[in-house]
Amino acid sequence: MGQTGGRPSGGGGPALQRLRRHAAGKVASRSLARCREGARRRGRQAA
Repeated sequence: MGQTGGRPSGGGGPALQRLRRHAAGKVASRSLARCREGARRRGRQAA
């Protein structure tokens, strides 16, 4: 079997995993902030 693109087919390497984790964290923090903002706007205590 040959290597595809010269990279090992094992998750894309640590750099890609780090980038994916960073992007996921950014999206999670943004959604959490939006949820808290919506709860505050409705006049409820944010959980």
